[in-house]
Amino acid sequence: VAGGALTVALFYTALLIAVSGSATLVGLLIRHHDADERRMLRITVRQGFLIGIGVTIAIFLQSHVLLTWVNMVFLIAALTLLELFIISIHHPQQDAREFLA
Repeated sequence: VAGGALTVALFYTALLIAVSGSATLVGLLIRHHDADERRMLRITVRQGFLIGIGVTIAIFLQSHVLLTWVNMVFLIAALTLLELFIISIHHPQQDAREFLA
């Protein structure tokens, strides 16, 4: 990687912000019909940020010639598990009988 450490850090930070913002805008366009706007915005921003993290990590790995399909599968799985964990935090007291009925 050419350039100083600060330059590289600023590049990846700008990339994260740009991809997160773009993914959030696309998510908002897709979900424009949702009635609960606050909930929709919170979910869309969270998922946009996770997409930004995923793309940024993938580009970082590619810049170091470490991006393989196995690493990509692990990255997608880790981000999916993180999203499921965040969802479970927001709904901790779900009754198991609701899922069995």
